[in-house]
Amino acid sequence: MARRSIPFEVVARCVGRRYRVEPESLLRLRDADRRARDLLVYGVCRYSRAGESLTSLAGRFGISLSGLTMARNRVEEKLGRDKELREAWSQIEQRLKELR
Repeated sequence: MARRSIPFEVVARCVGRRYRVEPESLLRLRDADRRARDLLVYGVCRYSRAGESLTSLAGRFGISLSGLTMARNRVEEKLGRDKELREAWSQIEQRLKELR
């Protein structure tokens, strides 16, 4: 079964809630909580595709398409070896699934 797309803003709210930060702060390159921003990049690549290209998603973060895909790939690797990050993503993903 295909995943239903979840709006970018909803993914950002779920990540922000988990890390207790404003979703808008996660879009800033310098001031954002690094782990939260990483999970937002990963989450929007997985869930926020309806009507929005990866290039458009990258633009929201102020990075290139290449930067977005490299960041997503780095997070995927980190999830395999960082238990704390994996648990945070699991909580966020569970919340996203409840919203679908």
